[in-house]
Amino acid sequence: MPLAVQLSSAGPKLSFVQMLHLADMMLRHLFLLFALVFALCGSAQTISGKVLDEAGLGLPGAFITAKNSTGDVLGNVSLPDGTYTLDLSTWVGQPVTLSCSYIGMETLTRDFSQLKAGDTYLIDWSLAATAEALDLVVVSAGRFEQSAAEVTVSVDVLPPRIVESRGTTTLETALEMNPGVTFVNGEPQIRSGSGFSYGAGSRVMILIDDLPVLSGDAGRPTWGFLPLENLEQIEIIKGASSVLYGSAALSGVINVRTRFPDARPLTRITRQVGFYSDPRSKQAKTWTVRPQQSNLRFLHSQQLGKWDIVIGGNVLRDDGFLAPEENAEMSAQDYHFSPSLIGVDLLDRTVDRFGAEHRARINANLRKRETNVEGLVYGLNANWQLGESLQTLIWEQAPDAIYNPFQGAATRTNQLIGTVDPYIQYLSPKGIRHSIRNRWQYLNNDNDNDQSNGSHVIYSEYQVHATGEQWGIEGLNLTT
Repeated sequence: MPLAVQLSSAGPKLSFVQMLHLADMMLRHLFLLFALVFALCGSAQTISGKVLDEAGLGLPGAFITAKNSTGDVLGNVSLPDGTYTLDLSTWVGQPVTLSCSYIGMETLTRDFSQLKAGDTYLIDWSLAATAEALDLVVVSAGRFEQSAAEVTVSVDVLPPRIVESRGTTTLETALEMNPGVTFVNGEPQIRSGSGFSYGAGSRVMILIDDLPVLSGDAGRPTWGFLPLENLEQIEIIKGASSVLYGSAALSGVINVRTRFPDARPLTRITRQVGFYSDPRSKQAKTWTVRPQQSNLRFLHSQQLGKWDIVIGGNVLRDDGFLAPEENAEMSAQDYHFSPSLIGVDLLDRTVDRFGAEHRARINANLRKRETNVEGLVYGLNANWQLGESLQTLIWEQAPDAIYNPFQGAATRTNQLIGTVDPYIQYLSPKGIRHSIRNRWQYLNNDNDNDQSNGSHVIYSEYQVHATGEQWGIEGLNLTT
């Protein structure tokens, strides 16, 4: 017998407005439920905690980074109390490597095989102090960058602070601080590896950025031309290096390496003023007002987009302490000191003493760091200097004419010297580096005794460097 069931409502019927209100309440509760679910899921992938030092104090500014299997990186910085929060809700189900680092302290890591939904991550870090010496890199020993600890020859490295602390105006004064390096009338000697022959060179190769800077006429450098305002480091090889640099390096190599900018722009201005003291001998004093030496150096380096730009310069006025050109005392009326903070007094006098020198130099380094071709870098370096000096090779006999030149032996020189260095480098995907470097060096010595001279030096080099890592031979370096 069939069973029939009839459902009926005994209550009052709902109006249309009441039905709309009920539906609105149901939607509100449904949205609230979904929001609660999403919030619970999202909080499960939020890693938080605190970064502490050895004493248990919070470390502000510690870096906490997370890296997933595809190489994506997310990071955050700890707050002043050491707490941090890292949102990884988008990496659910992925393996993650978490690391914590702080300057001057060890770096700790922790691996997660998979971020699981619903889990809560609370991770505290305790970092211990650590010290690590930066590895010193040199180029001169093998014509490729290598650690100074791996070099088999005797090499010394002078950082820029050594030169700056000496207050020197030429590189000679700073180099003489290095054991085994001496100068005889402007000619460098390394461990007495060569004799002295004025104007004929001393068999010590002088380089700027790995390229020779010896003059084409006398085979010697112009020391005031080397850019002291733009130094990365100075490398000194003590011993024969003629295999790498030719016969001019029979006694050693001095390589001046200039710098390129880092991520932070740098502007530096140096102003120096000094005076010559009175000599012990009355015959040697040829002035009534002390002569002075005034020097102004400036440097600005900055990264602009994909370009690296460095601009530097130097203006020097050295009055010298030897006798004046006319062999007479210089009066205070004709010789005055006009102090200036910006250096306008650097060029307001003529060169009228033997050993005096005025010069002005400007240099620039320009490099395209990133190009459309991966691994390709090119640039141009330039350095130019204009100067005037008064020198003599033969002196009058002492004591009546001390510090006075022999008649006809004085030479006034107006010098213009400059270098232009275009270069291009390419690092192939296999790690083979190709480098083409060039230098044009111009020198013009305009002397007043019909002994003027000049030279053009053109230097080109193509270098290929490969390591043995691509063949599984660790430590192998091939350069040709």
